[in-house]
Amino acid sequence: MNPRERFNAVMNFQPVDRLPFMEFMQFWPETLDRFYTEGLSRDVDVYSHFGYDPFGWFPVDFGFRPAFVREVLEEDADSRIVRDESGVVKREFKYGSAMPHYIEFPIKNRQDFLDIAKRLDATDPARYPADWEGYKASVADREFPMGLVCRGFLAFERDFMDFQDMAVAFAEEPEWIEEMMDFHLDFLMKLWGRVLSECEVDFVLLGEDMAYKNGPMISPSMVRRFITPRYKILTDFIKSHGCQNIIVDSDGDMRSIIPCFLEGGIAGILPMEGMAGVNPVELRKQYPRLQMIGGIDKLVVEKGGDIMRQEVEGKVNFLKQTGGYIPSCDHSVHPGMSYAVYQDYLKTLKRAIQIG
Repeated sequence: MNPRERFNAVMNFQPVDRLPFMEFMQFWPETLDRFYTEGLSRDVDVYSHFGYDPFGWFPVDFGFRPAFVREVLEEDADSRIVRDESGVVKREFKYGSAMPHYIEFPIKNRQDFLDIAKRLDATDPARYPADWEGYKASVADREFPMGLVCRGFLAFERDFMDFQDMAVAFAEEPEWIEEMMDFHLDFLMKLWGRVLSECEVDFVLLGEDMAYKNGPMISPSMVRRFITPRYKILTDFIKSHGCQNIIVDSDGDMRSIIPCFLEGGIAGILPMEGMAGVNPVELRKQYPRLQMIGGIDKLVVEKGGDIMRQEVEGKVNFLKQTGGYIPSCDHSVHPGMSYAVYQDYLKTLKRAIQIG
Protein backbone atom coordinates (compact mmCIF):
# COMPACT_ATOMS: atom_id res chain seq x y z
CA MET A 1 0.00 0.00 0.00
CA ASN A 2 1.19 3.54 -0.61
CA PRO A 3 0.99 6.12 2.22
CA ARG A 4 -2.28 7.60 0.99
CA GLU A 5 -4.01 4.24 0.67
CA ARG A 6 -2.71 3.24 4.10
CA PHE A 7 -3.83 6.48 5.77
CA ASN A 8 -7.35 6.32 4.39
CA ALA A 9 -7.73 2.62 5.15
CA VAL A 10 -6.63 3.07 8.77
CA MET A 11 -8.92 6.04 9.25
CA ASN A 12 -11.81 3.98 7.92
CA PHE A 13 -11.00 0.94 10.11
CA GLN A 14 -10.09 -1.17 7.11
CA PRO A 15 -7.28 -3.77 6.87
CA VAL A 16 -3.78 -2.42 6.17
CA ASP A 17 -0.32 -3.85 5.58
CA ARG A 18 0.87 -1.86 8.61
CA LEU A 19 0.04 1.30 10.54
CA PRO A 20 1.12 4.65 9.10
CA PHE A 21 4.54 5.78 10.33
CA MET A 22 4.14 9.50 11.03
CA GLU A 23 5.23 12.23 13.43
CA PHE A 24 2.11 14.24 12.81
CA MET A 25 2.98 17.31 14.91
CA GLN A 26 6.68 17.05 14.07
CA PHE A 27 9.38 18.83 16.15
CA TRP A 28 10.03 21.90 18.27
CA PRO A 29 12.88 23.96 16.76
CA GLU A 30 14.88 23.48 19.97
CA THR A 31 14.54 19.72 19.58
CA LEU A 32 16.16 19.81 16.16
CA ASP A 33 18.86 22.15 17.47
CA ARG A 34 19.63 19.53 20.11
CA PHE A 35 19.60 16.72 17.55
CA TYR A 36 22.06 18.65 15.38
CA THR A 37 24.51 18.98 18.26
CA GLU A 38 24.14 15.26 19.01
CA GLY A 39 24.80 13.90 15.54
CA LEU A 40 21.94 14.66 13.14
CA SER A 41 23.17 16.22 9.91
CA ARG A 42 21.88 19.70 9.13
CA ASP A 43 21.92 18.81 5.43
CA VAL A 44 19.00 16.38 5.51
CA ASP A 45 15.25 16.86 5.32
CA VAL A 46 14.51 15.67 8.83
CA TYR A 47 11.09 14.14 8.21
CA SER A 48 12.17 12.09 5.21
CA HIS A 49 15.52 11.27 6.85
CA PHE A 50 13.70 9.36 9.57
CA GLY A 51 11.70 7.50 6.93
CA TYR A 52 8.29 8.80 7.85
CA ASP A 53 5.30 8.35 5.57
CA PRO A 54 4.76 11.69 3.79
CA PHE A 55 1.64 13.84 4.04
CA GLY A 56 0.79 17.37 2.94
CA TRP A 57 -1.56 20.33 3.12
CA PHE A 58 -3.49 22.04 0.36
CA PRO A 59 -2.10 25.62 0.12
CA VAL A 60 -5.32 27.50 0.83
CA ASP A 61 -4.72 30.73 2.77
CA PHE A 62 -7.08 31.23 5.72
CA GLY A 63 -5.29 34.26 7.21
CA PHE A 64 -6.11 37.94 7.12
CA ARG A 65 -5.90 39.58 3.70
CA PRO A 66 -4.49 42.09 4.06
CA ALA A 67 -2.58 40.96 7.11
CA PHE A 68 -1.70 43.47 9.78
CA VAL A 69 1.76 44.93 9.34
CA ARG A 70 4.11 43.27 11.78
CA GLU A 71 5.90 45.88 13.88
CA VAL A 72 8.20 45.91 16.89
CA LEU A 73 6.80 48.20 19.57
CA GLU A 74 9.46 47.68 22.26
CA GLU A 75 12.59 45.59 22.60
CA ASP A 76 15.10 44.58 25.24
CA ALA A 77 17.93 42.06 25.48
CA ASP A 78 15.68 39.02 25.97
CA SER A 79 12.37 39.86 24.33
CA ARG A 80 10.45 42.14 22.04
CA ILE A 81 6.88 43.42 22.12
CA VAL A 82 5.34 43.14 18.66
CA ARG A 83 2.06 43.56 16.91
CA ASP A 84 1.86 40.48 14.71
CA GLU A 85 0.18 39.76 11.39
CA SER A 86 -3.09 38.96 13.21
CA GLY A 87 -3.13 42.27 15.07
CA VAL A 88 -2.21 40.66 18.40
CA VAL A 89 0.20 42.54 20.65
CA LYS A 90 2.48 40.13 22.49
CA ARG A 91 5.86 39.81 24.12
CA GLU A 92 8.01 37.34 22.18
CA PHE A 93 11.11 35.82 23.71
CA LYS A 94 14.25 35.87 21.62
CA TYR A 95 15.61 32.53 22.76
CA GLY A 96 13.62 29.32 22.35
CA SER A 97 10.01 28.65 21.44
CA ALA A 98 8.43 29.60 24.76
CA MET A 99 4.83 30.73 24.49
CA PRO A 100 4.61 34.51 24.07
CA HIS A 101 2.97 36.69 26.71
CA TYR A 102 -0.21 38.10 25.17
CA ILE A 103 -0.87 41.76 25.90
CA GLU A 104 -3.69 42.96 23.63
CA PHE A 105 -6.07 41.42 21.12
CA PRO A 106 -7.69 43.08 18.09
CA ILE A 107 -11.30 42.20 18.98
CA LYS A 108 -12.66 43.95 22.06
CA ASN A 109 -16.21 44.61 20.90
CA ARG A 110 -18.58 43.90 18.03
CA GLN A 111 -17.34 46.80 15.90
CA ASP A 112 -13.80 45.44 16.15
CA PHE A 113 -15.11 42.10 14.89
CA LEU A 114 -16.87 43.77 11.95
CA ASP A 115 -13.64 45.55 11.06
CA ILE A 116 -11.65 42.30 11.29
CA ALA A 117 -14.21 40.50 9.14
CA LYS A 118 -13.32 42.78 6.22
CA ARG A 119 -9.91 41.06 6.15
CA LEU A 120 -11.54 37.65 5.78
CA ASP A 121 -13.04 37.64 2.32
CA ALA A 122 -13.17 33.93 1.54
CA THR A 123 -13.72 34.62 -2.17
CA ASP A 124 -10.42 36.49 -2.63
CA PRO A 125 -8.72 34.58 -5.50
CA ALA A 126 -5.32 35.16 -3.89
CA ARG A 127 -6.21 32.63 -1.20
CA TYR A 128 -5.42 29.94 -3.78
CA PRO A 129 -2.15 29.47 -5.70
CA ALA A 130 -1.85 31.63 -8.81
CA ASP A 131 -1.36 28.52 -10.96
CA TRP A 132 -4.19 26.59 -9.32
CA GLU A 133 -4.87 24.47 -12.40
CA GLY A 134 -1.23 23.42 -12.58
CA TYR A 135 -1.12 22.75 -8.86
CA LYS A 136 -4.22 20.56 -9.04
CA ALA A 137 -2.66 18.51 -11.81
CA SER A 138 0.55 18.10 -9.81
CA VAL A 139 -1.23 16.45 -6.85
CA ALA A 140 -4.03 14.61 -8.64
CA ASP A 141 -2.19 11.29 -8.76
CA ARG A 142 -0.26 11.68 -5.50
CA GLU A 143 0.56 8.68 -3.34
CA PHE A 144 0.39 10.52 0.01
CA PRO A 145 -2.56 11.97 1.96
CA MET A 146 -3.31 15.69 1.82
CA GLY A 147 -5.55 17.73 4.05
CA LEU A 148 -7.07 21.12 4.76
CA VAL A 149 -6.44 22.98 8.00
CA CYS A 150 -7.96 26.00 9.70
CA ARG A 151 -8.82 27.16 13.19
CA GLY A 152 -12.07 25.85 14.63
CA PHE A 153 -15.00 27.77 16.05
CA LEU A 154 -13.76 28.46 19.58
CA ALA A 155 -10.23 29.08 18.31
CA PHE A 156 -11.50 31.70 15.87
CA GLU A 157 -12.64 33.81 18.81
CA ARG A 158 -9.95 32.81 21.30
CA ASP A 159 -7.16 33.73 18.89
CA PHE A 160 -8.38 37.31 18.50
CA MET A 161 -9.99 38.08 21.88
CA ASP A 162 -8.74 38.27 25.44
CA PHE A 163 -9.89 35.02 27.05
CA GLN A 164 -11.66 36.76 29.92
CA ASP A 165 -13.47 39.08 27.51
CA MET A 166 -14.52 36.05 25.47
CA ALA A 167 -15.78 34.20 28.54
CA VAL A 168 -17.86 37.22 29.58
CA ALA A 169 -19.28 37.48 26.06
CA PHE A 170 -20.36 33.82 26.15
CA ALA A 171 -22.43 34.65 29.25
CA GLU A 172 -23.62 38.18 28.50
CA GLU A 173 -23.57 38.52 24.70
CA PRO A 174 -24.32 35.04 23.32
CA GLU A 175 -25.85 36.50 20.16
CA TRP A 176 -22.53 38.14 19.33
CA ILE A 177 -20.66 34.89 19.96
CA GLU A 178 -23.06 33.13 17.59
CA GLU A 179 -22.64 35.88 15.01
CA MET A 180 -18.88 35.38 14.99
CA MET A 181 -19.21 31.61 14.79
CA ASP A 182 -21.73 31.86 11.95
CA PHE A 183 -19.34 34.16 10.12
CA HIS A 184 -16.53 31.63 10.52
CA LEU A 185 -18.78 28.79 9.35
CA ASP A 186 -19.68 30.73 6.20
CA PHE A 187 -16.00 31.63 5.69
CA LEU A 188 -14.88 27.99 5.87
CA MET A 189 -17.53 26.70 3.49
CA LYS A 190 -16.78 29.42 0.93
CA LEU A 191 -13.02 29.07 1.34
CA TRP A 192 -12.95 25.29 1.06
CA GLY A 193 -15.77 24.79 -1.43
CA ARG A 194 -13.49 25.11 -4.43
CA VAL A 195 -10.77 22.70 -3.31
CA LEU A 196 -13.34 20.19 -2.05
CA SER A 197 -15.15 20.32 -5.39
CA GLU A 198 -12.05 20.14 -7.58
CA CYS A 199 -9.66 17.89 -5.62
CA GLU A 200 -9.76 14.72 -3.56
CA VAL A 201 -9.17 15.85 0.02
CA ASP A 202 -8.14 13.06 2.39
CA PHE A 203 -8.68 14.81 5.72
CA VAL A 204 -9.66 18.09 7.37
CA LEU A 205 -8.09 19.35 10.59
CA LEU A 206 -9.81 21.93 12.78
CA GLY A 207 -7.41 23.45 15.29
CA GLU A 208 -9.28 24.24 18.49
CA ASP A 209 -6.85 23.90 21.43
CA MET A 210 -9.89 24.25 23.66
CA ALA A 211 -8.76 22.39 26.79
CA TYR A 212 -6.26 22.68 29.60
CA LYS A 213 -4.74 19.96 31.74
CA ASN A 214 -7.85 19.68 33.91
CA GLY A 215 -10.59 19.98 31.32
CA PRO A 216 -12.11 22.10 28.53
CA MET A 217 -12.15 25.89 28.42
CA ILE A 218 -15.94 25.93 28.11
CA SER A 219 -18.44 23.43 29.46
CA PRO A 220 -19.90 20.55 27.45
CA SER A 221 -23.29 22.28 27.57
CA MET A 222 -21.79 25.40 25.99
CA VAL A 223 -20.01 23.32 23.36
CA ARG A 224 -23.34 21.70 22.51
CA ARG A 225 -25.11 25.05 22.30
CA PHE A 226 -22.58 27.07 20.35
CA ILE A 227 -20.23 24.70 18.53
CA THR A 228 -21.82 21.30 17.92
CA PRO A 229 -24.59 22.60 15.59
CA ARG A 230 -22.02 24.46 13.50
CA TYR A 231 -19.74 21.44 13.40
CA LYS A 232 -22.72 19.49 12.05
CA ILE A 233 -23.34 21.95 9.22
CA LEU A 234 -19.65 22.10 8.34
CA THR A 235 -19.05 18.34 8.53
CA ASP A 236 -22.13 17.60 6.43
CA PHE A 237 -20.78 20.03 3.84
CA ILE A 238 -17.32 18.44 3.84
CA LYS A 239 -18.70 14.90 3.73
CA SER A 240 -20.98 15.79 0.83
CA HIS A 241 -17.75 16.39 -1.12
CA GLY A 242 -16.39 12.95 -0.31
CA CYS A 243 -14.09 13.63 2.66
CA GLN A 244 -15.00 11.65 5.78
CA ASN A 245 -11.88 12.18 7.90
CA ILE A 246 -12.59 15.31 9.95
CA ILE A 247 -10.36 15.72 12.97
CA VAL A 248 -10.25 18.18 15.88
CA ASP A 249 -6.86 19.16 17.29
CA SER A 250 -7.00 20.06 20.97
CA ASP A 251 -4.31 19.90 23.59
CA GLY A 252 -5.26 19.17 27.19
CA ASP A 253 -8.03 17.00 28.58
CA MET A 254 -10.85 17.18 26.04
CA ARG A 255 -12.45 13.89 27.10
CA SER A 256 -15.67 15.40 28.44
CA ILE A 257 -16.43 17.10 25.12
CA ILE A 258 -15.67 14.19 22.78
CA PRO A 259 -19.41 13.29 22.70
CA CYS A 260 -20.10 16.87 21.57
CA PHE A 261 -17.59 16.43 18.74
CA LEU A 262 -19.13 13.15 17.64
CA GLU A 263 -22.65 14.62 17.68
CA GLY A 264 -21.33 17.34 15.36
CA GLY A 265 -20.01 14.81 12.84
CA ILE A 266 -16.34 15.01 13.87
CA ALA A 267 -14.60 11.70 13.19
CA GLY A 268 -11.39 11.97 15.16
CA ILE A 269 -9.11 13.76 17.60
CA LEU A 270 -5.45 14.51 18.18
CA PRO A 271 -2.96 14.66 19.95
CA MET A 272 -4.27 13.03 23.22
CA GLU A 273 -1.80 14.42 25.74
CA GLY A 274 -0.65 12.00 28.38
CA MET A 275 0.21 14.76 30.86
CA ALA A 276 -3.49 15.70 30.78
CA GLY A 277 -4.54 12.13 31.56
CA VAL A 278 -5.68 11.27 28.04
CA ASN A 279 -4.92 7.65 27.08
CA PRO A 280 -5.85 6.38 23.59
CA VAL A 281 -6.25 2.80 24.88
CA GLU A 282 -8.93 3.91 27.32
CA LEU A 283 -10.59 6.09 24.68
CA ARG A 284 -10.74 3.16 22.27
CA LYS A 285 -12.58 1.08 24.86
CA GLN A 286 -15.11 3.88 25.24
CA TYR A 287 -15.32 4.95 21.57
CA PRO A 288 -14.77 1.99 19.23
CA ARG A 289 -15.04 4.10 16.04
CA LEU A 290 -13.20 7.26 17.10
CA GLN A 291 -10.28 8.14 14.81
CA MET A 292 -7.17 8.93 16.86
CA ILE A 293 -3.73 10.36 16.02
CA GLY A 294 -1.02 10.72 18.66
CA GLY A 295 -1.23 9.47 22.21
CA ILE A 296 2.41 8.38 22.69
CA ASP A 297 3.42 10.30 25.82
CA LYS A 298 6.46 12.37 24.81
CA LEU A 299 7.48 12.93 28.43
CA VAL A 300 7.59 9.18 29.01
CA VAL A 301 9.37 8.51 25.73
CA GLU A 302 12.15 10.98 26.48
CA LYS A 303 13.11 8.92 29.56
CA GLY A 304 14.21 6.15 27.19
CA GLY A 305 14.90 2.54 28.03
CA ASP A 306 12.28 0.09 29.21
CA ILE A 307 9.77 2.75 30.27
CA MET A 308 9.84 4.19 26.74
CA ARG A 309 9.45 0.75 25.16
CA GLN A 310 6.54 -0.12 27.46
CA GLU A 311 4.81 3.15 26.54
CA VAL A 312 5.13 2.55 22.80
CA GLU A 313 4.53 -1.19 22.69
CA GLY A 314 1.66 -1.19 25.17
CA LYS A 315 -0.36 1.35 23.22
CA VAL A 316 0.55 0.39 19.67
CA ASN A 317 0.20 -3.37 20.13
CA PHE A 318 -3.32 -2.88 21.48
CA LEU A 319 -4.50 -0.18 19.08
CA LYS A 320 -3.18 -1.69 15.87
CA GLN A 321 -5.71 -4.47 16.43
CA THR A 322 -8.64 -2.03 16.63
CA GLY A 323 -8.01 0.20 13.61
CA GLY A 324 -8.63 3.92 13.39
CA TYR A 325 -5.33 4.81 15.05
CA ILE A 326 -2.08 6.44 13.89
CA PRO A 327 0.70 6.41 16.50
CA SER A 328 2.58 9.66 17.02
CA CYS A 329 3.90 11.68 19.94
CA ASP A 330 1.19 13.46 21.90
CA HIS A 331 2.48 16.83 20.69
CA SER A 332 5.57 18.10 18.89
CA VAL A 333 8.70 16.17 19.86
CA HIS A 334 9.99 17.80 23.03
CA PRO A 335 13.54 19.23 23.41
CA GLY A 336 13.97 17.05 26.50
CA MET A 337 14.37 14.17 24.03
CA SER A 338 17.95 13.27 23.18
CA TYR A 339 18.84 12.22 19.66
CA ALA A 340 19.94 8.78 20.92
CA VAL A 341 16.64 8.23 22.75
CA TYR A 342 14.67 9.41 19.72
CA GLN A 343 16.49 6.95 17.47
CA ASP A 344 15.74 4.17 19.95
CA TYR A 345 12.11 5.30 20.04
CA LEU A 346 11.92 5.09 16.24
CA LYS A 347 13.32 1.56 16.27
CA THR A 348 10.76 0.56 18.90
CA LEU A 349 7.90 2.16 17.00
CA LYS A 350 8.94 0.57 13.72
CA ARG A 351 9.00 -2.86 15.34
CA ALA A 352 5.57 -2.28 16.86
CA ILE A 353 3.99 -1.25 13.55
CA GLN A 354 5.95 -3.94 11.69
CA ILE A 355 8.25 -1.92 9.47
CA GLY A 356 11.29 -3.90 8.33
